[in-house]
Amino acid sequence: MSITFLALIASLLQSAGQSVTESGCRAATDRIVYDAPPRHPHRVALVTIDETSTNSAIVILDDDMYYKSLDYGNHWSRIDWPEGAVLSAQSNRNVAYGYVKNGIIQRSMDGGQHWTIPRITIDGVPSNQAASRISGSDSYIAEIDIAAVNPTRPLTIYATIRIVPQRNNKSTGLPSFFLEGMYVSEDGGDRWMRFSDKVGIFDEYPRRVVLGINPADTNIMFSEGERDILRSNDGGKTWDAVGESEILHSQPSERKDGDNKGPSVSDTRPLNVEEFSFESNSKDTVYMLSRKGIYRSFDAGRTWSLLNIGFDSLGTINSVAVDPSNSDILLAGSWAGLYLSEDRGCHFHQLITPSK
Repeated sequence: MSITFLALIASLLQSAGQSVTESGCRAATDRIVYDAPPRHPHRVALVTIDETSTNSAIVILDDDMYYKSLDYGNHWSRIDWPEGAVLSAQSNRNVAYGYVKNGIIQRSMDGGQHWTIPRITIDGVPSNQAASRISGSDSYIAEIDIAAVNPTRPLTIYATIRIVPQRNNKSTGLPSFFLEGMYVSEDGGDRWMRFSDKVGIFDEYPRRVVLGINPADTNIMFSEGERDILRSNDGGKTWDAVGESEILHSQPSERKDGDNKGPSVSDTRPLNVEEFSFESNSKDTVYMLSRKGIYRSFDAGRTWSLLNIGFDSLGTINSVAVDPSNSDILLAGSWAGLYLSEDRGCHFHQLITPSK
């Protein structure tokens, strides 16, 4: 599985008569009614697993503090996280990427001790010239939003690119532009070239698009296209829609807080995929974290189950991680705290975290 820094939910509600598979793994076709988000959330914003430790170490961002546990949440210790770090390569944790501010990326080659800002070119053109050419103004910059770090090639990173006004008082109301699709850099963020015109961004909607790369076979990739969730088996050269796409993109029903009229159909984007996670030795198993919850597929995206972590609330699961040394272990960080499954997502229980 590709573990990133990145990076990275409270009551139970199931509609009457809903079918349940595998004692808590629901088919994508099941009808779910979502609760309103909690008014006073306990946020675990990020959960990842430190693979460099002798034992699998859970690392969480809990109420703005980083903690590590070596025994699946029985004991926690406060840790310092590399300042500015957001993403790293699975094969080399010394290579890390982060942001100085929105859209300005930085790179570290020594685990976050020192940082440099890449000298970015886009399709061979310096980024400031590219931004000026596209916008028609010198007051715009290229904003890089990293979608993935290649799990076996730490200097290969993927991103979407927007052309936005510089952040100042005069930028209010100015339009933004975008470069369609997704871009790739093979030198740690200096030179960017078009990676694909099938996945990435295709409109002005300000959202993050992620790319999932399976560490068991880095030719297997998942991402969002203009209309569907897509899968590639050849490193991004060709893409096909995953199965049950229409069901995945169906609008969810949501019960509004304090609304006695019953559930209504949500009017926002149904999926908004935040993360793809993989079992380290499986080409077929993939977890997809979305606004509607965690979907799991055992057959390379042909069919999906919506995991039941104990409650349903739109947009309240923040991060998901699979233990690379034990693929049965799945963790989810959420507005309701940290949850652990020991059977690949069929049952969950809540872990006590330091601020709980």
